[in-house]
Amino acid sequence: FFFDRRYCTYGSANPMAPAPQTLWLAGCFLLFAAIPASSRKPSTCSAQNMNDEESMTTPVASLLHKVGNSPTSANVLLKAKTAKVSGKEFASKGAHESLREALARAQRWQQQMSVITQAAKATQARMPRQDSHPNPSPKELAGNVTYDYVGHLMDVGAGNWTPYVKQFCKSFLVVDPVGTKNRTSKKQLRQVLRDRQDMFMPEGFALFVKAITISQDYQQTAVFSSMVVPSANGKMEEFVDRTDFLTIETRKNKNCISSLKTYWSTAGSLLRAPVSVQHQTTEDGIRNYLRALHELGTNQSFDYFSQFADNFTVHDPLGMPPMTSLQELQTAIPELAKLLAPQGFTVDVEGVTVAANPEYGSAHLVLHFIGGASVDIIDIFQITSQGKVKNLKAVWHIV
Repeated sequence: FFFDRRYCTYGSANPMAPAPQTLWLAGCFLLFAAIPASSRKPSTCSAQNMNDEESMTTPVASLLHKVGNSPTSANVLLKAKTAKVSGKEFASKGAHESLREALARAQRWQQQMSVITQAAKATQARMPRQDSHPNPSPKELAGNVTYDYVGHLMDVGAGNWTPYVKQFCKSFLVVDPVGTKNRTSKKQLRQVLRDRQDMFMPEGFALFVKAITISQDYQQTAVFSSMVVPSANGKMEEFVDRTDFLTIETRKNKNCISSLKTYWSTAGSLLRAPVSVQHQTTEDGIRNYLRALHELGTNQSFDYFSQFADNFTVHDPLGMPPMTSLQELQTAIPELAKLLAPQGFTVDVEGVTVAANPEYGSAHLVLHFIGGASVDIIDIFQITSQGKVKNLKAVWHIV
């Protein structure tokens, strides 16, 4: 793997072209800008040295409910935005293949947008009322703030904390990761970043972004990525998957982040912290849920409906009214299933994380509609000591 810090700028000659946002991420994160020359302007990159950062102290029905928002599908719908991102970049053959697959999913997803629109109408009764907005749209604003956040997080990995700290609202909450102290001042943020660098990231980190998703109401977004942390002697790297869950506040003069919660831990890596019983229970509970979801989509079993605790809350997608009973789930799921996946669906699990508080975790999954498109989804979980889902926030949107 190669760790080198670069500034990259990409512009788009055609803001409505299908790939510019994704290609921006590709060029700046992966060094594999597999993009037609006609759809972007030339890139400009200047190398810089690297540094460091952070501190931590019915069947066939189910996920039809989850059809909306792959990092690439969101990117395709958002206007291309010229952006400057600095940070150490991670390049590998696997990263290249992941990008190519994401681009292909985005193209197929666009072809199925007319079907998605029908699904949106079918769920309109359950959705909060949205006021009309002038351009740029709330979806575009959410996407732009999230892309900037990713760039600033890369800066943190390279030792530049200032842009990261400045992106938060005057009043904000950061819990990074969930299970550590709440941070509500920029002074606290700087201190925790400094402590984290000194403790176990003296050589900084690179960031490999795998998915960005946006909620139905466009107020929350999620990023699933891998931190690549080199050892002090530079002879080996630790890979730590993480989910960053953002709440975005839209203002006339400035859009900012009012809340950030991240889902990752040092258990089994970095500080060699032991994996607790609850940590393993949460990871197993998440994987069991996703397995049951796949079996529901392929008409193998109804075990999906036994994955929940006696009292649970499901936001699916996040931004619509929550569901708190099996009856609600069993009613809502088939409605979308009929429209979006009449032939069923399959689920590929791309990654699972557990937070410092081991009751909480997250997953990045790709939902494949049989005979149709594929969609990236980021789920955020609270899991009981019995391994059941107590709370689920599915970050995606229908249209």
